Amino acid sequence: MFEDGEDVAGIAGCESPEEVEAAAYDQGWQGFAVRVLDADGDPPSTTERLARYETAKEIYNYLIAMRSAWIHEERSKATPDETVIAKLIAEQVELRQTSDALGYNDTAGIEHVISTLGPVVKRDGDELRRQSS
Repeated sequence: MFEDGEDVAGIAGCESPEEVEAAAYDQGWQGFAVRVLDADGDPPSTTERLARYETAKEIYNYLIAMRSAWIHEERSKATPDETVIAKLIAEQVELRQTSDALGYNDTAGIEHVISTLGPVVKRDGDELRRQSS
């Protein structure tokens, strides 16, 4: 267990604060305050923390919106698959609940969302842009 204020920058081969936060989340350390410092050794400003929080919330919003689009597509079919629709609605509910539970001070959770779900959103967004071109 880490002592309060202990430097954890080298944990599990992590090279950045974001990797430390994601590793902390993956290890189930959500209740621990992991101190994140910028390149100058200063903690992030309130503005920087708020920007990361809003980014994580927007990732959830995008994932929820994508499921809405998929539900619409499925319902537009001549014979919609109600099982698929129910699954997508359940995923939306879970995403909303998880998003609602994400707190501004949950640095590890925020970094986990950005590092794991952010690439999914980027990949899906890139795919949509290719399809619409």
